[in-house]
Amino acid sequence: RVQPGRDRQAGGIIFTSEANGSVRAAAVNILYVDADASGANNGASWADAFASLQPALDAAAVGDQIWVAEGTYTPTVEHCASGERFKSFQLKDGVALYGGFDPTIGDTAWEDRDWVSNPTLLSGDIGTPANVTDNSYHVICHPDGLALDSSAVLDGFTITGGNANGSSPHDSGGGMFNYNNSPTLSNLTFFSNTATFTGGGMYNPLSSPTLTDVTFSANTAGDSGGGMRNAYSTPTLIGVTFSGNTANYGG
Repeated sequence: RVQPGRDRQAGGIIFTSEANGSVRAAAVNILYVDADASGANNGASWADAFASLQPALDAAAVGDQIWVAEGTYTPTVEHCASGERFKSFQLKDGVALYGGFDPTIGDTAWEDRDWVSNPTLLSGDIGTPANVTDNSYHVICHPDGLALDSSAVLDGFTITGGNANGSSPHDSGGGMFNYNNSPTLSNLTFFSNTATFTGGGMYNPLSSPTLTDVTFSANTAGDSGGGMRNAYSTPTLIGVTFSGNTANYGG
């Protein structure tokens, strides 16, 4: 039974309750991403999945979902400023990204998704492997003016390897930088991101993201907010864990 005003997903169908109590089914356009795919690279199926995440983000329109197979994905497009280390991912309003799929088990359906058993990493390690000095300043970067709302969804990923050691404001928010942006974030882990100044895992100036079942672990900041720093912001945190983060103030 679908509660009024609530949606439930199964596979590529959204079940939406109507005011009269009936249930309407609407197909969802799904774009598939799998680093191991070797087909047409057009995102139409797991066999023909995009091999990297950015083409799926480029192609996605409002109402689309992006399903991402386990593996590690690095950004290829510069956001927030120009320069190699400004390569980052960026969410879109009305588009939902879901990680944790394993296409090797067959015709993977929504209920097969498991982001714990099938880790899906968004990594800032764009340069020399394991050398953080040339990593992305921000793994995910949402600048002022983008104005994302809650319809921008990220669910089922590990965000790691951001190194925000640039000049202000890019000395903050190694994992995610939200300036006047408020996406919906669920089932995520921010792990081993760094910032010279503040918000090793996430920096939120003038932003109100909603975080549900998110873990901040082993992130560092030189000044404050090892896991998260909020400035003039009202984030919503539900089931969020902060563990082993470090900073001079507010580790």
